[in-house]
Amino acid sequence: MLFSPSLVELGTSGLLGGACLCWWQGHRRIKALEGQLLKERRQSQLLEQLASQGRSGWLCLTPELDVASYSRSLADLLPKLEDVRGRHVSLLELPLQLGALRQWRDGKSPYFEQQIPGFQLHGYRKDGQLWLHVQCQQGQQRQLKELRRQLQLDGVTGLLNRQGFILKLASEGLADGALAQLNLRRFRLLNDNLGHDAGDSLLSRLGELVKGALHHGEFAARPDGDTFWVRFCGDDWAPRLEALLRVLESAVGQINRDGYPLAVKAGVCVGEPDLEIWECLRRADLACHLPSELPWVKFSADHPVLVERHQASVWARKVSQAINNDDFLLFYQPLKALKPQHGPLRVEVLVRMLGDQGEMLSPGRFLAATEHFQLTNRLDHWVLKAVIDWLSRHPDLHDQLVLAVNLSGQSLSDCRFALQIRDWLRAAGVPAKTLCIEITESVAIDSLKEARRFMEALQQEGVRFALDDFGSGFSSFRYLQVLPVDYVKIDGSLVRDLLNSPRDRAIVRGIAAVCRGLSLPVVAEFVDSPTLLNYVRRLGLDYAQGNLIGRPSRLDLLPLEWPEQQEA
Repeated sequence: MLFSPSLVELGTSGLLGGACLCWWQGHRRIKALEGQLLKERRQSQLLEQLASQGRSGWLCLTPELDVASYSRSLADLLPKLEDVRGRHVSLLELPLQLGALRQWRDGKSPYFEQQIPGFQLHGYRKDGQLWLHVQCQQGQQRQLKELRRQLQLDGVTGLLNRQGFILKLASEGLADGALAQLNLRRFRLLNDNLGHDAGDSLLSRLGELVKGALHHGEFAARPDGDTFWVRFCGDDWAPRLEALLRVLESAVGQINRDGYPLAVKAGVCVGEPDLEIWECLRRADLACHLPSELPWVKFSADHPVLVERHQASVWARKVSQAINNDDFLLFYQPLKALKPQHGPLRVEVLVRMLGDQGEMLSPGRFLAATEHFQLTNRLDHWVLKAVIDWLSRHPDLHDQLVLAVNLSGQSLSDCRFALQIRDWLRAAGVPAKTLCIEITESVAIDSLKEARRFMEALQQEGVRFALDDFGSGFSSFRYLQVLPVDYVKIDGSLVRDLLNSPRDRAIVRGIAAVCRGLSLPVVAEFVDSPTLLNYVRRLGLDYAQGNLIGRPSRLDLLPLEWPEQQEA
């Protein structure tokens, strides 16, 4: 059978046309999918851009949802935003929900708030315009996370800082391994002579070495200027710490050869179950500062220095509690005039602390801890206020008595305390001439200039000053030259053996001659025998004090013992 050419041609063209149509439709679907994927990819890239920069901005839409204007912060992130101006908002590569925008446009409330993937939208409708604030939440979260990370890092070394280390140690604990504190001794010399740039460069190098010594699960920090913390894991921490210290010592070796004697010392706290973080850090710090020739020291509770420090801290706590609870008592010890003269009776006020069982404790038990933990200023305030209050209750003794009170070098450097004493005297109605402040020569004064200003401020009111323990140290004549004292008390260590020691006799004669030339009365302390009393009288000293003259007694009993003291 022969086919008609027309039918063959028709059939052929129909088949080809159908095939072409199917191909074209498939091609369009592929293109649509590619376009959708490209749009989603662009939206994802935009989200990443917004997230990385944490940007937000405003869009102003017309009632037809066309873009009328926009803020520059969005324009920097959307290069094609300028092409969309005046066109529909759907052309933006943002996952906006047009239905929600239309409902807001047609609704009654002028406010709009909605969350879309990765964004928070806030809108306000006014004068026919739709103002839409676009804020990237993922960017905020990423910024906060990065900010938290940066806040826990040391800017010089890249290690953790104090806060970051403590947080990480709190989360992981110290049940095994050890915590080491490394201290760069005499680091201040480097900063003072070569500048902080040189110091930072060294710290950065040491930080790299510390970081390179860490194993998996370990971490390190630089909590302050010259200190590093290292959290070691496992039982092999000791040889690894020694190796690290050798590497660090090698790194500072060149600087040592240049004349800056830097050294690295370490203290170690071995991990224990249920050991608190702050106790770990305290133990490592204590061990790091223990005197030792070894490169590192492990914390041990029975170390003699630590036992002494612990006892001092216990005494310091007791002193602080005694100040708060008024658990101190005032005693007095009289001075005897060695030359015929008319004047008030001079007594020295002594301080005793009540113990746990009500016993009286002398200053020798608690004074060292008080000075070490810088509680002397608080104790001085308590004593001065108590003495002035006592004087205010005995106005009949104001013209017949002078109370001498010891004051620490720390208090003498505080001119505000001088004004406080002046105000206490005026408020209590106590004449300033009844008060004498004794400066202990053996206690270092922070600033002689401030001490002189302190003394002159109170001397204008009538308060007198004595230089106590004169001759016990190297600052005696320096203090006598600079500070405006009214009389001098020779240290008891020079007086006690005066009869048997030619050296002490020569020193006391010299002090007496100098003070006589300056018209300063001189007091001999620790006079305990009649023979010694007669000898210091022959030397021309003005007053004597000691158990022979009168033993310490309660200050509250002084009015009752007054006739006896006048006869003495």
